[in-house]
Amino acid sequence: MGICIFYTDIFFDAFKQIRKKNRSIDHMDLKSQAKIRWIIKSSIRLCYLVVIAAIAESILFQPFNKDIMKLHYFVVWSKNNLGWLYNYAIFGYFSSFIVCFYASMTELFPVIYLIVHISIQIMNLNNYIKNISNDYDDNDLDLYNDVKYQDNIKKRLIFCIKFHQEINGIIRNVYNITYFPSIIQYIGGTIAGASVMFYAYTEMTTEAYGRIAGITCMGAALLGVASLYGQYYKDMTGSLFDTATDVPWHLWNIENKKLYLIFLSNCKVHCLGMSTVTMDYMLTIKVLKSLYSMHTMIRGALKHQSHST
Repeated sequence: MGICIFYTDIFFDAFKQIRKKNRSIDHMDLKSQAKIRWIIKSSIRLCYLVVIAAIAESILFQPFNKDIMKLHYFVVWSKNNLGWLYNYAIFGYFSSFIVCFYASMTELFPVIYLIVHISIQIMNLNNYIKNISNDYDDNDLDLYNDVKYQDNIKKRLIFCIKFHQEINGIIRNVYNITYFPSIIQYIGGTIAGASVMFYAYTEMTTEAYGRIAGITCMGAALLGVASLYGQYYKDMTGSLFDTATDVPWHLWNIENKKLYLIFLSNCKVHCLGMSTVTMDYMLTIKVLKSLYSMHTMIRGALKHQSHST
């Protein structure tokens, strides 16, 4: 819990730094602005739903009857070893489930916020690139010798290059902040998945199955949210390169073409570092395949053990 609070403080510091670099979207068309507002509202509503589900999950794991006690190894161990401290230990143990939702959301919500923010800024830059020469006639060959036109294109290209560097700086900052908690989440998710499968094939009460089903649904929901936003981020970074390749550069002078190539080469790097903390659909499928392999292995091992006994 202390680690979660520590990283929450770090995330808030990152938010303050990122907000200072926000660029206005007022120059964008009304359709794009409406899309951005819809993305923000949908993300907020989704976060509320996940919080409600997590609170319900933590309540579901409270010991409403004695049967649930058999599901927790800590409870059995405390009863056999702690003596008069047993009741205090059990109270603290089950009380911790009330705040477990906070711990599980510590890394997810900030990453959603940061991915949405980065995607909006990429969309903003995408709009600048798409309209870089919209106020000129691209079929007017006289523009090649027009000094004012070339100077304006140069200023816009330099602006786009700097804007792109700012976005990459934000991405590096996000990667450095989220790398360690992401690894912890992945390891914890793997252990939780293995535990759920193990309990599903061992002797359990009817009450335990309900709770296991609850935590399975919660894990599936978190995996779905992570893959949804990861795929959205990947699509946005890919669209930036696609837009840059469609720019009408044939009337630009040599200097502007060199700047264009610099920007184009920067866009080719699809921010590979973020792949550690984001998931797209293909990676989600690989995770599901791994879980299925784990399920098959545990089931086979238990069958072999039952036959040997």
